[in-house]
Amino acid sequence: MIDTLYTIATFIAVISVVVFVHEFGHYIVGRWCGIHAEVFSVGMGPVIWGSTDRRGTYWQIAALPIGGYVKFLGDENAASAAGPNGLSNVARGDEERTLIGASLWKRALTVAAGPFANFFFSILVFASLLYVTGIARDPVRIGDFTVDPIELQEGDRILAFNGETIEGFADIFDLAAETAPGEQHIFTIERDDRVLDVQGPYPYPALVGWVTPLSPAANAGLQPDDLIVSFNGIDIGSFDQLRVAVLERGEVETDIVVLRGDTEISLRLAPEITEQLLADGTIERRPLIGVGAGSAIGYYVETPTPYEALNVGVIRTWGIVTGSLTGLYHIIRGDLGADNLQGPIGIARASADTAAGGWMDLIAWIGVISTAIGLMNLFPIPVLDGGHLVLYAYEAVRGKPPRERIAAALTAGGFSLLIGLMVFATYNDVLRLLNA
Repeated sequence: MIDTLYTIATFIAVISVVVFVHEFGHYIVGRWCGIHAEVFSVGMGPVIWGSTDRRGTYWQIAALPIGGYVKFLGDENAASAAGPNGLSNVARGDEERTLIGASLWKRALTVAAGPFANFFFSILVFASLLYVTGIARDPVRIGDFTVDPIELQEGDRILAFNGETIEGFADIFDLAAETAPGEQHIFTIERDDRVLDVQGPYPYPALVGWVTPLSPAANAGLQPDDLIVSFNGIDIGSFDQLRVAVLERGEVETDIVVLRGDTEISLRLAPEITEQLLADGTIERRPLIGVGAGSAIGYYVETPTPYEALNVGVIRTWGIVTGSLTGLYHIIRGDLGADNLQGPIGIARASADTAAGGWMDLIAWIGVISTAIGLMNLFPIPVLDGGHLVLYAYEAVRGKPPRERIAAALTAGGFSLLIGLMVFATYNDVLRLLNA
């Protein structure tokens, strides 16, 4: 019961933030364009709290945290649809203060502002997180440790690993992949203007760096910084050995032993055949448990410049957009299973799994969901922002909006499509929940 309440509370927190950002984008750009907002709502249904500001906008929190809306002057409903009598209920002279009566470019800007507010928010989230975590720079210097550092110390500059010169972070990863984890590892380092050869840990043991939400690892209770010491009774010394062991085991339920701090914990999980879209566009299907590699050595980081942070934020946000569109393309083609679509239950469970990794992981997840919501709302489906923009583009080309009967039919079709997709995604969520 507690887990269920935690999942619901996390989902509400994530969705409420993302919805507020989206609707605030509509509201603030509409206000700048001279369009009056009568109601700003986070949530739907019965009103829990509300207050009217000095501009006459009623701000409210509603009971059902499944969305939100801005109702502009002249709108018949929360979807900004015109009433059957158009603007007959609006006072003469106020027509341009309505979304319906505003000029075409003002309507387009106001509608597009919601999705782009989500994108901008995601960029700020990822940039801010980089400011907190810092950015690693060459030359490679030691920061903190997640395992016994042996003779390494914080601040050491790494010059070589087992006699091979180190010029950047990628060199350590490549050299570690060619080295057996059980061997003695010699680091040539610079410390206090002296060059020394000291012993250090294997850089990439089977250390959990992150856990994929809804994965077998998440369901089994694996956590970041867990050190996997055995899998199916086989001693594991590196992340590569873990990868091979999972591949050989397939989907068979398996005993796994991890070291969490000073405590040894036994868990059971069954690897899951997962479809992965590779960089070359091919689809790979192989068993995974849902963990990413961590490093035994923490590297010294510095605070990035604002440009570096924003650049990373843009790159990550754009990566989510392109990755989502590519995945959707392959689902439509049939290369990827449609069961990869997540519905509200899946998003709620993923939010709770992510929150278990700490507040920074949860904030990053909010950034991911914000991008996803922004992208979804740009799809050219009537009732979504993208559908409105398509109708505005038609109006710009033809010089007049489509006939009301056609617009109503398109809106009804779009609504039916969204409901169908929601039901299908929720069905997938239920199946995953039953099989967890």
